[in-house]
Amino acid sequence: MIVKVRPRGSRSKKRRFPAGNQNFPTGNQISPVMQKVRGSLKPVKAAQELVFLTGQPLSTCQKVLSGHLDENHKMLAAFFRSRLITSAIIGLTEGVTDPDAKAIRKFCQKLELKRQLAALDQEDGE
Repeated sequence: MIVKVRPRGSRSKKRRFPAGNQNFPTGNQISPVMQKVRGSLKPVKAAQELVFLTGQPLSTCQKVLSGHLDENHKMLAAFFRSRLITSAIIGLTEGVTDPDAKAIRKFCQKLELKRQLAALDQEDGE
């Protein structure tokens, strides 16, 4: 007697894994510092550029940029040793009330604007 053995039907992923916690917010919250830093990086391969500028591992840079990991003191120190210092200071001083901190934030914003103007001038020259 020959018995035909049929493979078990596979269950769909939908049944095995429910949709998850519906009350959990979608997306990751990114700190103000990393929002400013991400804005000052090129949108394509931002993590690789961050690795080059800070010397931190690629996985750490990817996680920090996506919001899965908060920036640590090593990352902030690396920002202060690169051109990202102005973006980091602007992000760190968001919403401060101290007049000295406000003055530093204003100075860094002026530096960012000068850098953007220089980039636009260089673009027009090409």
